[in-house]
Amino acid sequence: MPDGLVVHLEKHDDGSTDGFCAQAFGFESNYDAENPRHRRIAEQVRVHGYEPAKEAARGFVVVLEGKDATGDVILARLEPQPTLRATVEAALAKLSLAPDRLGHGDWLRIPVFDFLLSRSYRELVGKRLLNPGLAGGMPVVRVLQSVRFRLNENGADLQSRTGLGFKSCCGPELKFLIFEPPFLVLLKERQATRPYFALWVANNELLVRQES
Repeated sequence: MPDGLVVHLEKHDDGSTDGFCAQAFGFESNYDAENPRHRRIAEQVRVHGYEPAKEAARGFVVVLEGKDATGDVILARLEPQPTLRATVEAALAKLSLAPDRLGHGDWLRIPVFDFLLSRSYRELVGKRLLNPGLAGGMPVVRVLQSVRFRLNENGADLQSRTGLGFKSCCGPELKFLIFEPPFLVLLKERQATRPYFALWVANNELLVRQES
């Protein structure tokens, strides 16, 4: 990732920022078809539903095609729906629109992610498992889940672990594809109808800060 490629996150209605700059990947300048690195990135990018000028505010979807041909990273700028599921479905619906490729002069800026989140599900402590294969209805004393997610120019990496504890052992217009919150990140197997990971990015909390 080239130094100095950042996304400046707009936070206020008056256009001022909170001073947070996120590391990003894409093009450090407008897309140049003569640049080998730009061409390598562009070959893996599809754009759906982009409208020129102000109409782009209606939303667009960028698909980063996986090098292994098994899965894609889907990023969407769109208005949030009442539920995350409805927002995901709205993003996936744009994939039915004819795809476009990057053209000379287009912009592409995608923030870098690298985070580890852990959660303890205290609301399940004291509950008893009723699975037929787990005799005795053992009470739960600990439920932990951790999610490690990385997204950069080399691709996406998602690792999720869950631990249970029991009491008993057991196109033609220039496109400005700049992702700043809010936006949606999806990971989806190429042949699947639904994604296996969805992340709604509403603020800069999980973004990697660009050091000055």
